[in-house]
Amino acid sequence: MTRITWAHLSDVGRTRKNNQDSLAVVEAQELGGGLQGLFMVADGMGGHAGGEVASRVAIEVVPAVVRETLAVSNGHVPGERMAAALRKAFAAANEAIREKARSTPELRSMGTTCVVALVGDGLLAVGNVGDSRLYMLRDGELIQVTKDHSLVQEYIQSGEMSPAQARKSRFRNILTRAVGIAGKVEADVEVVPLQEGDSLLLCSDGLTNMVPEPEIARVLGTVPDPEEACRQLVETANRNGGEDNISVVIVRNGEFREVPVRTHTEEPLLAPEPAPVPADAPPTRRRQEKLNQIMMLVCFFVIGAILGYATARSSGSSPQPENPAPAPTALPSPPPAGAPPPPDFGSLLYDAPVVIFQKPIRGAPLAADADGNIYATTDTGRIYHIAPDGRSFRDLGAPVKSLGQEPRIRMTTDSQGNVYIVSKTERCIYRFDSKGTRRGVIGAGQLQAPEDIAVDGQGNIYVVDKGVLKLFRARHPAEKRSEATDAPR
Repeated sequence: MTRITWAHLSDVGRTRKNNQDSLAVVEAQELGGGLQGLFMVADGMGGHAGGEVASRVAIEVVPAVVRETLAVSNGHVPGERMAAALRKAFAAANEAIREKARSTPELRSMGTTCVVALVGDGLLAVGNVGDSRLYMLRDGELIQVTKDHSLVQEYIQSGEMSPAQARKSRFRNILTRAVGIAGKVEADVEVVPLQEGDSLLLCSDGLTNMVPEPEIARVLGTVPDPEEACRQLVETANRNGGEDNISVVIVRNGEFREVPVRTHTEEPLLAPEPAPVPADAPPTRRRQEKLNQIMMLVCFFVIGAILGYATARSSGSSPQPENPAPAPTALPSPPPAGAPPPPDFGSLLYDAPVVIFQKPIRGAPLAADADGNIYATTDTGRIYHIAPDGRSFRDLGAPVKSLGQEPRIRMTTDSQGNVYIVSKTERCIYRFDSKGTRRGVIGAGQLQAPEDIAVDGQGNIYVVDKGVLKLFRARHPAEKRSEATDAPR
């Protein structure tokens, strides 16, 4: 069995007051034989204390479950068993964090990223959730083994954002998966061959957001001592700004061999921006591209016309139709002098959703104006204007037969700049502030198949869930919790 060496280092960085990262290293003798070690990085989130608690729970639970699952192993451990142990460990950590949050209300929005390397004899089992990464340096080539679960990664994969744009985006810290957020967690787990001379790097995004990959490759490929390599990477991250906690674990498989380094990443990370259509492209392709552009313009024009028409109707400037709809909701009066400012939308709480409109509607698009009037699309492509209580609606017609391919990402913003993202996998809604800091999770365990989402001027959230329209009514933290349940209207 090839001998491995390792080192690890974690640093608070230059701007944070506390370190929410946690590290774990479990040596071979603690794993029951057949394995060389377990290495782990967790990057917590959820406020001053929550992030620290979540990452600490993860690094306690994951190694314990792996040890228990593989305790009877003697000699070689097959890759299938290593992968199964990691999946079981992620599920246990997810439940442990959620249980801790349930028992401690101030920790209810905490969660953590997690990347784990389980090193066997010639095998490497890797599991990850979130944007903490595992890199492998093999024969001078730096390879990103894991894939980020983040909003910008989704944009990169869909061709809507380049990697360079993603690194500068204010949404780069918004995750689409995390441990401890929802009832179930989906970890990416794979087993890959491990060769003599391979170097592994596990790290939090405090490193990858500050240090470019060519520099990471240079340090891994030219610095023999893993402890010194850890120190250099952390120092470089701090020298470049140190905007977050920085945690690194370096593992050497066998003897170190210095080789010329070159960077390489998986296709999802460095997907090129969509290429423009060349002038000499076949006419059919050019016509299709032109048609797509026209369809997008038509969609924007139609949506703008609908919203303008609704605004004119509410002000009484357009003639009444033959079948008048119920009177629109009156605009709110301006607050009196000395009235308290509106609550921070990021602090609003939500109880169980209620079904306010049960006629079948498409998952997208969905829009809401400041007064809670809803605009949704039926299965036949017609647009409905639905009153805030869902008891009345008006058919606004079918301006287009098809809106083309539906978006991969369901998200919206409110009037204060908070971002709301629907996670189909976790069946919940993530809420982030304008800086990309997660402020809470809405609807965990209460949604079946969430699709598009809209937020009105009072912070109420509307979501299409399995073809019906549901409402999460917003309440101030000081208000009493309601007993709302799904009640078809």
